[in-house]
Amino acid sequence: MTKVKLAEITLINPTLDKLADENQQVAFVPMASVLADPPQVQVAESRTLSSVKSGFSYFQDGDILVAKITPCFENGKIAQARIEFRHGFGSTEFHVVRPKADQIDGRYLLHFLRQNYIRRQGERRMTGSAGQRRVPKVFLESLEIYLPSIAEQKRIAAILDKADELRELRRQALWELDAIVQSIFIEMFGDPVNNPKQWIFKTLGDVLDLITYGLTVRPKYVQDGIPLISAKEIRSGTIDFETAAKISLHDFNNLSDKAKPVEGDILFSKTGSIGHCALVSEKRSFAVTQNAARISFRQNLVDKKYALYYFREGRIQSLAQSAAKGNAVKDLQLGKMKEFPFPMPPLPLQQEFAKRVEVIEQLKITHRESLDQLDALFASLQHRAFRGEL
Repeated sequence: MTKVKLAEITLINPTLDKLADENQQVAFVPMASVLADPPQVQVAESRTLSSVKSGFSYFQDGDILVAKITPCFENGKIAQARIEFRHGFGSTEFHVVRPKADQIDGRYLLHFLRQNYIRRQGERRMTGSAGQRRVPKVFLESLEIYLPSIAEQKRIAAILDKADELRELRRQALWELDAIVQSIFIEMFGDPVNNPKQWIFKTLGDVLDLITYGLTVRPKYVQDGIPLISAKEIRSGTIDFETAAKISLHDFNNLSDKAKPVEGDILFSKTGSIGHCALVSEKRSFAVTQNAARISFRQNLVDKKYALYYFREGRIQSLAQSAAKGNAVKDLQLGKMKEFPFPMPPLPLQQEFAKRVEVIEQLKITHRESLDQLDALFASLQHRAFRGEL
């Protein structure tokens, strides 16, 4: 089995030809336009080359964009750029990996880079201080990949693409069920920002027992231990304890209580991919990182399911996005969150909503179990593919 380093078969962070026409239109891709699941680069705007040739990352159609800064890298923002223009530019927080077409297929390369173990290794190789840690270029250059013929690479990539399509269909079913719940929310309570049903209006800070964020200094990871939940483990709408990093019981016990969520809390991603949220629905020991807010409501005023879907409502999501600050990586300050408008329908009506949601959540459990099985199958296929066994 032949293995080669990526540095030998790709160009990493290639540069633009100095003779390129500066008046031509180019695609422009900020970090927010790179999605993790499914891996996509969404191009919503174009600019002139002269306006972006300095201060941005350069890429071409077919290149792989790898978010290098935390938490975007850990969140899986690794996708292949498909653009209608010859050239593209984007966030400086991208590494650009260009496959040499006669040696490696782009889709094969994408699937290789999106393996979980690559992300875990990359996280360990990050340099820089908390909040500004980045995967260095040399990490990508040193990765070794099994390299069969181009035809064989395309065959393997096609299998992985098909398996990924099945996962995407299941995710779509979950999103549609979420959309039904959001429709029920709007039907019962109206727009939470404009408040057309004229509920008593408070600010979010008025109805909370607690809003804080998790630990700022990451303990050493261990193989088996207490889950450390970050924004990426709540992006599905539930808490993924299985794939989370683990810390020792000793380090967990030394953490302050603010980093230890309890049953009934809501976790809300406040850094990077802002707006993902999940309810802590069981008694379990785990810790949370600083990129997720830990939110506890006053139980005599707010039903936790009502609160969860308040955060998921489109206008609140937009409000969170617009209130976040930062250049490469956006961060939503807790003080800004406390100012969010919070309509207060009667508690019995909130509880009626929660009962209706329970029915749909049972369906979601079934779909999520199926998705878990497909994820496991996909990981197995990836493992075999890059060991030359597929």
